[in-house]
Amino acid sequence: MAAGISTSSSSREFTPGFWMVLRRLYTLWLTAVPRFLRIIISRFLVFVPQLCGVLFITFILIRLLPGDPALTLLGNLATPEAIAALRERLGLNQSILDQFVLYAQNVAHGDLGTSILTSNPVTVDLWERAPATFELILYALLSTITVGLLMAALAVLRPRGFFDRVGQLYGLVAGAIPDFWGSVDRASKAWRDRRQD
Repeated sequence: MAAGISTSSSSREFTPGFWMVLRRLYTLWLTAVPRFLRIIISRFLVFVPQLCGVLFITFILIRLLPGDPALTLLGNLATPEAIAALRERLGLNQSILDQFVLYAQNVAHGDLGTSILTSNPVTVDLWERAPATFELILYALLSTITVGLLMAALAVLRPRGFFDRVGQLYGLVAGAIPDFWGSVDRASKAWRDRRQD
C-alpha cells in the first residue's frame, strides 16, 4: 500500500456514491428539464455573478478617480463644514466595503443617485431620455436588417463579387474593432463637430 493513501471504508463508500448522485442529477437535468429552460437557468446563473462583478468594477473605478467627490460636487469655494456634511450624507466617511454595500443596496432598490448636472434623480433623467434612445435603437436595428439582407442577397447572387468582398471586409473589421471603441470614436467626432459650431 502506498504511503499517504487512505484505505478507510468511509472514504471508499462516499466517493463513488457522491459521483453517482452527481451523474444522476446531471442526467435528470439533461432529460427532464426542457432545453429552453436549461438555457434560461444557466444564463441566469451566469448573469447574477456577472452583474455583481460589473457593480463592483463600476464602484471601484468611480472611487479611483482623483480628488474628493464632496469637494468636486461643491466646488473649490465650499466651506470645510459643507464638505464634511456632504461626505457624511453620501457615506464617504465609511469604509470602502461599507460604501460598496450601501451602493449595491441602493442600486438594488432602483436608487441610482442624483445627477451632478441636472440635480434630478438619475432614474428620472434616464426615463426622460428613454424614448429617444429606443427610437435610435429601432432605427439602427431596421437599417442594419435592411442593409444586411440586401448585402447578403447580392453576395449570394454573385459569389466572390463586389458585394461579397465588401461583406467579408466589413465582417472582418467589425469583428476586430470592439463596439465600445467604435462608439467612443463616433461620440468624440460628434462632440468636436458640435464644439466647432
